[in-house]
Amino acid sequence: MSAAVLLFLGCAALGPIAALILTSLLPAYGVKLSLSTATLKNYAFVLFGLNETWRATFNSLVLAAGAAAATIALGFVVARGVARRKGIFLWIDRVGSIPYATSPPASVFTSFNEISMPS
Repeated sequence: MSAAVLLFLGCAALGPIAALILTSLLPAYGVKLSLSTATLKNYAFVLFGLNETWRATFNSLVLAAGAAAATIALGFVVARGVARRKGIFLWIDRVGSIPYATSPPASVFTSFNEISMPS
């Protein structure tokens, strides 16, 4: 890829994140950012001033652990069935690979595996 494309992709990906972080350092929306106006009080308020933050974090961790456990269990069952060449499991394996075969992002990302990067 050319340098211009990489620069554009970098700005498109990192620009909004940088704007979000810089805005979070302001005491109020619309205040000009400078060393005298930058503050971490917003972070302190969210992390230590709100009980909802910890409840939401706990809920997210519980849901993530549950989803991971369900995925591991289902993956184990399907992998065992595919390894033993059971009919329905082979069908599930093939149907599960359809999004990778048909979506443009998958074909773009898999094409990078064949390109040798200069060292």
